[in-house]
This record gives sequence, C-alpha cells and structure tokens, in this order.
Amino acid sequence: MALASTVLDGTAVAVRFLVALLLLCAALPKLLALREFERAVGNYGLIPRRAVRLVARLIPLIELVFGVALLSGLFAAPVAVLTGGLLLGFSLAVSVNLLRGRKIECGCRGTVAPRQIAWRLVLTDVVLAGAILFAASRRPDVLAPHPVAGPVIGTAVTTQEAIAILIVVVAGLLGSAVMMSATRLRSSARGMVASATEVRMP
Repeated sequence: MALASTVLDGTAVAVRFLVALLLLCAALPKLLALREFERAVGNYGLIPRRAVRLVARLIPLIELVFGVALLSGLFAAPVAVLTGGLLLGFSLAVSVNLLRGRKIECGCRGTVAPRQIAWRLVLTDVVLAGAILFAASRRPDVLAPHPVAGPVIGTAVTTQEAIAILIVVVAGLLGSAVMMSATRLRSSARGMVASATEVRMP
C-alpha cells in the first residue's frame, strides 16, 4: 500500500513537470509573435472582437506563470487545478470550431509549429487536463515545495530553494526569448537583403 502511494505520488510530480514544460513551450512562441497569435484567437470566433487583443495577451502570460509555478512547486496544487480548467477550455474552443466544420490554425505554439485544429488536439488537451487534475487530487504536500520531494526524489526542497529555482527558470526563459527574437530578426534581415538583391537584378 505504501509502495503504491509512493508510486502515485511520484507519478503526480512527473505529470507536474511534464505539463509545466509543455506550458512554457507553448507560451514563449506566442509571446514572441503576439500579432499572429491575436489573429489565431480571433479566428476561433468565440469572443467579442474588442476582447481578442486582451485575451491573446493574457493566455501566454497565464501559461508562463502556471508553467513556472508548476515547475518550481510554488502554489502547485491550486495552479494544477487551474491548469486543468485552462486545458479543458482549450479543448472546448477547438471542439466548437470542429463541430462548425471550420479549418483554422490552432495557435498552440504561435508561428513556431503552425497546425490546423483537429480532434487529436482535443484528445491531447483532455488527457493532459485529466493527468494534471489527478496530480492535484493527490495530497496537497505532494505538489508543494516542502516537503514533497523527500519521499519522491530523496531530498526536501525548501521555499527559499523553490524561489531560487523560480528565478533561474525565469532568467532562462528570458534568455531563450532574447535568442529566439534575435534569430527571427536575422532571418527577417536576410529575407530583406535577398529581396533587395532580386529587385536590383536586371
């Protein structure tokens, strides 16, 4: 019985980390291409036009905050519940448009990996929502910074250590964002140079 409980607790923590990484990977491309993501949100046709810009800016920020919270373990249990609700909301938005027979880009990862909405996306979101809600249903301390890590990975993580992890993660995310922006700027510059060269050719 104790072994089964430990395995379930370990699974809950593994799910927490997996969903955290998925949220972070989804948030960064959107933040780097807000106009494109705003267009994708508008294409769903589920909210008033005047609210599209606000929603398009809130979604990646929420994903970023939830991802960092789940990764660091700060307020992880309530955030896990909210994340489950967010994923179910995504699945509902996709389902409505699929039932309408529409073929639009999902906007899941901004412009990094554009793809059309499909029922497999609904299934993925529902499965992830179920997994993170399962994680949240375990003992609250299983997802907390202290003392959850003790029985799971052998050492306890204090609140101070969790905050340090949070700072490192945020710094890493900002660094990644800067690098991705620089890459996009270089690509745009090369495209402009190539276009200018073609125009000059007789």
